Order: sequence, then structure tokens, then C-alpha cells
Amino acid sequence: MAQKSRTSVSAEVFGKYHVKAAFEAKVINKDAVMTEKIHELLSSAFMFMSLDEKDMKVVINAMDERHFKQGETVIEEGEPGEVLYIVETGQLSCHKVIDGA
Repeated sequence: MAQKSRTSVSAEVFGKYHVKAAFEAKVINKDAVMTEKIHELLSSAFMFMSLDEKDMKVVINAMDERHFKQGETVIEEGEPGEVLYIVETGQLSCHKVIDGA
């Protein structure tokens, strides 16, 4: 039987760029009412529905409250997606830049 040729190669980079460290979850204190509000909202969001309670708690604990003024930019197109926002009150306008306009 003829040997099949390799179709792909995968490798990880090791050394100073691949240092494993223990994950330390961020914890921002919040009261029970805020914790429950966030839990209810995240439990109904498709991205979080499959989390078990332990992982849901990690996400909730890492969340912080932010307030924005009317007209203030919350997210700028092209920025890294490092933050999740839950809008409790108010409205957001979303704009997509197309061909510079």
C-alpha cells in the first residue's frame, strides 16, 4: 500500500513567547443585586448559555460598571475586541464607516 503524503503541518512556538502561567481571574466586587442582574442577562445570551455556574461566576466577577455621557464613543471601529458591554439603560447608535464616509 502506498504511503499518503502529509497534507498539513502544525506547530506551536516555544520559548520566551510561549510562557504558560496560571490563569488568575479578575474579581471586581459588586453587590448581590448587580450580580443577579448580570447573571440573568448573560444566561439568556447565546454566547453564555452553555457556561456552567463556575465559569459564569468567573465572567460575572470580571465585569465592571461603566457610565457614558450622551454622545460619547463607547467602541471605535478597528479597536481590539477586549470588552463586553451590557447596556442597562439608555441607547447606543452604531455606525459603520464605508469608503471613508
